[in-house]
Amino acid sequence: HQVLKGIDLVINAELIHALMLMGHGDQLVLCDINHPAQTIARHTTYGRLIDLSGCGLERAAEAILKLFPLDTFVDAPVKRMQVVGDPEKQMPI
Repeated sequence: HQVLKGIDLVINAELIHALMLMGHGDQLVLCDINHPAQTIARHTTYGRLIDLSGCGLERAAEAILKLFPLDTFVDAPVKRMQVVGDPEKQMPI
């Protein structure tokens, strides 16, 4: 089993491919199992869900952000979903 140096094992080949296809202004959604990701993914440019099950959102974000720069020309390059009924509440990741 070959491993690329410096790339977290959570980053699979499909995710690397998708990240390489992305450009300025493109969006990447990191979500948990309760999000309708499969349905939404079908309507994106990439067209399918990239499954990173088992690693957790925090670890996935850390691994991706080591490789993928955030756009600096937008006010909020990272966004979170609002809590239904309490838009100011922040749920732990």
